[in-house]
Amino acid sequence: MFRYRFFYTMALAAALLFYLFFTGYLSFFLLALLLLLPVVSFLLTVLAVCKTEVHMETGTPFVLKNDVFPLRITMKNESILPIAQAELRFTCENSLCGEKRKETLSLPVGTGPKRTVEYQLSSQYCGKITTELSALIFYDYLGIFRIKRKPEISAVCYAAPLAMLPDAQFDDRSDHSGLESSTYSKIKPGDDPSELFQIRTYREGDRLRSIHWKLSTRLDELMVKEFSLPTDSRVLVLAELMAADMDALDTVVETLASFSAFLLDREIVHSIGWYGESGYSETRIETGDDQAAVFHALLGARSYHSKPYSFLSAVENSMEKYPHVIYITGMLTDELTRFRSEPENNVELKILYCGKMDEPQKAMAGKLDNSKTELLEIPVGTTQAGLSGFTL
Repeated sequence: MFRYRFFYTMALAAALLFYLFFTGYLSFFLLALLLLLPVVSFLLTVLAVCKTEVHMETGTPFVLKNDVFPLRITMKNESILPIAQAELRFTCENSLCGEKRKETLSLPVGTGPKRTVEYQLSSQYCGKITTELSALIFYDYLGIFRIKRKPEISAVCYAAPLAMLPDAQFDDRSDHSGLESSTYSKIKPGDDPSELFQIRTYREGDRLRSIHWKLSTRLDELMVKEFSLPTDSRVLVLAELMAADMDALDTVVETLASFSAFLLDREIVHSIGWYGESGYSETRIETGDDQAAVFHALLGARSYHSKPYSFLSAVENSMEKYPHVIYITGMLTDELTRFRSEPENNVELKILYCGKMDEPQKAMAGKLDNSKTELLEIPVGTTQAGLSGFTL
């Protein structure tokens, strides 16, 4: 824009000198033309801008992190005059990790039907990506003036973590702690002998100990007992949205997604708890749809640096209901060590620490070294390898 103003100023100065030293109609009309031309250009641009509409949306509401997704900008100019150039300035913010960046797109605006332009975006970190049109600037035909508007237009896309099934183990023997299941599956058998699912005829491969001998003798046919499948949530997975940096926070969310996928793959009903702006939330996960709903809310949350103790205090009563409690965090704190040192706190806790174990964090880990707490370190970006061999 500066160069256009510079060239116009030089042309106007030349026309003025021409008018001063060469009197006549030609020099007068040339000077008048150069003086009126910017005014006409500005007025015509204003008329076109008044009849121009802008809409924006993302091509998909959901992508995996690092994947490219299109931002679609639709502009319609209902006037008969085109616009020489429009500059669109975007602000992209990841609400989970707080990352912000600015993007700029320049394009001419023609007349007639709607014109849609796709601008490619991506996010290195998972979270809710809100793209806001922070400024819309129109330039006149000479590039001298600009008309600035601030439309309240935004579009949202969720960048999901990469859920990778780890080579972990679930030790079901530790699950029989005297806690009786209150709900059972009505469509699928299981291994809980306290509740009978159905009695059916014998099929090849059935275990002999499952045969109902009394009924088989009476019916003169081998009948087999099928036990029920408990659907009570046996595992509580807690996510602490606090970390030293964005990479560690990203690993926290990725570890949560991978561990939840591991449990779903083994048809283990579990619950996910996390702390958001509205306080503590806990959701029971039975299907992939339940998991998707939790991450839709979690990715739109904001990380924090001062709420870990209130988070643990809020969930303390819930911990006692679960045989297995997993706590995923990107930062070990004094609040956590104090919470685990309380005499009345007898819950066995497995901590998955995501991030770099520097000296201060090693000191915190030393304070947590007791029979009630098990800590596993997961370096940044190594979720699948970090969980390899983990036994729940």
